[in-house]
Amino acid sequence: MRAPLAEEFGAAAQAVGQVLAGRALPQALAALAREHRLEGVSRAAVADMAHGAMRRLGTAQALAQRLNARPPAPEVAALQLLGLSELLAPARRHEAVVVDQLVSAARLRPALAPAAPFLNATMRRFLREREALLAALADEEGERRRRAGGGDAELFAVQLGDRDALPVAGDGAFAAAAAAFCAASCASIIA
Repeated sequence: MRAPLAEEFGAAAQAVGQVLAGRALPQALAALAREHRLEGVSRAAVADMAHGAMRRLGTAQALAQRLNARPPAPEVAALQLLGLSELLAPARRHEAVVVDQLVSAARLRPALAPAAPFLNATMRRFLREREALLAALADEEGERRRRAGGGDAELFAVQLGDRDALPVAGDGAFAAAAAAFCAASCASIIA
């Protein structure tokens, strides 16, 4: 039988928190599945949410910095990061469901219940200011890349996950290496 969504949110947030504390995600998920007695669909849902949160972690952390006056306790931060990650995922769940279930997940644990209003407020603020917050993050990232000397070629290589194999930007070597890499890749596809 499937667990309530709030319990799945809570377990996924615990996995995120454990990863942030240094534990590997597969081990965290296995331990939490046993602890929460998650089976079948619930186990898969928790794993999916936790993996999604890891994929969107950098963006969620940057948003949390903008939304929070001060850093929340680690368990609250993990719930917030999971909620932001879910809201960043296009058309996964209705926004109101994410906010409601995230707040319910906090209320399920007595130590986190006082943080429920904080989570509700930050999730709703993100929803109200989403476009402006994401635009500000994009501007900051663009400026960071310009200062580092990178450009579109660096972004392309980073998206390919091959940045370490290419020279560092600054003297144009990175752009040249990225262009050569792309040309070689295209040639092998065409041939």
